Amino acid sequence: MKYNSVLFVSGMLDPPGGEANDMFRFTMEGYTPDETDKAANLIGVFPCDYSFADIFNLEFLSGNNFSQHNRDNEGSGEYIINESAMKRLDHTYPAGIIGKEFHLLFGNESITIPAGRITGVVRDFHLSGIKKKVEPLVLFKRDRLWLLNFVVSFNPGSEEQALSDIRNVWTKLYPGYPFQYKYVKTMYRDIYRSEFLQVKMLSAFTFTSLFICSMGLLGLALLMTRRRTKEIGLRKINGAATGEMVKMLNRDLIKWIILSFVIAVPVSIIAMRKWLGIFAYRINLSWWIFVMAGTIAILIALLTISYQSWKAASQNPVDSLRYE
Repeated sequence: MKYNSVLFVSGMLDPPGGEANDMFRFTMEGYTPDETDKAANLIGVFPCDYSFADIFNLEFLSGNNFSQHNRDNEGSGEYIINESAMKRLDHTYPAGIIGKEFHLLFGNESITIPAGRITGVVRDFHLSGIKKKVEPLVLFKRDRLWLLNFVVSFNPGSEEQALSDIRNVWTKLYPGYPFQYKYVKTMYRDIYRSEFLQVKMLSAFTFTSLFICSMGLLGLALLMTRRRTKEIGLRKINGAATGEMVKMLNRDLIKWIILSFVIAVPVSIIAMRKWLGIFAYRINLSWWIFVMAGTIAILIALLTISYQSWKAASQNPVDSLRYE
């Protein structure tokens, strides 16, 4: 923090994108657990330091952030909880739980966590990926123990200088260990690696399918116009306009596009619901998504076949009647 290139430094137990699975027993003022349920007296915990909320810009619904020191005395411990923990502790309004006496109980008697009060309630945030539901979580400060990962935020435009400064500090403190780091953005991309791969594969298959289907539609348009060449000539001799002929030829092909769309919609709904089911938080499949997909499919079909239909409809009717 002595370097101008560095904005925030925070220590925490798990890295961003990690799985915070630690559960501690607890006591809270006014809360009576169900003794018949062992899980009723356990809650998720996340050891960190006072700058964790700042570096990740957590949104406080009520109360305040940790005071700027890591070591607490008995009775002055500070605890920040998320929305899910507030509901888990039988409270509905964030302001109503602020100031409640709270104490985490660790199984090892040699390690004590000072009793204190709940000082803040933050909006639920995703420490890990959105495939996992946000669980009740209690943030509490530590001086050194359990702080295994450090996140450094640098000032915009000073990335190279910040890396150099951090390397200098690391080398002085731990000369026997190599300086290794990862970007938080990269860590979260790793969580969604399979989804990013799916996006690339589906995009490639989609464009390939569109190209093949467009070539198929073009072939069908050529075949249909060849077969109906004399019909086109007769219709034009009897006064049919070119635009009417284009509409007639396009309509015969578009009806098959609409039929395929009607068949594809239920299949896609089933497939999308199954895929979305792996996420704890997901969107709803709105009707306009399928309407837009159908519209795009029809537009692509029209762009593919309209020129061929216009070309056939614009021929000299005499030449059309002579066509064998």
